[in-house]
Amino acid sequence: MIFYAKKLVFSSNIFKKRDFMLDFFDIVIVSLLLVHFYKLSLYADVGSLIYKDRNLEGDKNMKTFMLRKEDVSTKWYLIDAEGETLGKVAAKAAHILRGKHKVTFTPHVNCGDAVIIVNASKVNLTGDKLDKKVYYNHSGFPGGLRERTAKVMKEQYPVEMVERAVKGMLPKNRLGRQMYKKLFVYEGMNHNHEAQKPEKINL
Repeated sequence: MIFYAKKLVFSSNIFKKRDFMLDFFDIVIVSLLLVHFYKLSLYADVGSLIYKDRNLEGDKNMKTFMLRKEDVSTKWYLIDAEGETLGKVAAKAAHILRGKHKVTFTPHVNCGDAVIIVNASKVNLTGDKLDKKVYYNHSGFPGGLRERTAKVMKEQYPVEMVERAVKGMLPKNRLGRQMYKKLFVYEGMNHNHEAQKPEKINL
């Protein structure tokens, strides 16, 4: 950039023109360019120094918050699945069970809240999932594979259908099994957790 400014100075008509005003404006423009390029070089030097200081001393002042399991407080939430999509209900429930709605979320701690899902029999499935989506169970013995469509699951086992949807969105380890114990699904509107005073969530 400095080379370009110098080239502009010597290639300009400052030394050729006789008009004083034109020479004056050329000098002002070139001076401003030189000052601008000089500032850019200073900013680059200062930025490199700040970057080096951060690399050397910045890690000493950083502290990452980790919630301890002794400090976990559990709240209760109520989700009404009537008229809602199965995936939407399951995603919201899994989000709360994991504790990702909290600012104190810690991945390796069971910091989530309890979730109550009512009206599981009135949940909706989009498209042609009622006929094409298949649920599999196996007894562990030869020939023990059992297949059921989503339509059969919704009519006969709506609670299991919702539970399996939520469980599939939780971690597949011991921590995920602990989170799953905080899920309570009911086929109808009534539930047994009035004493916990659950807070209703609108999806």
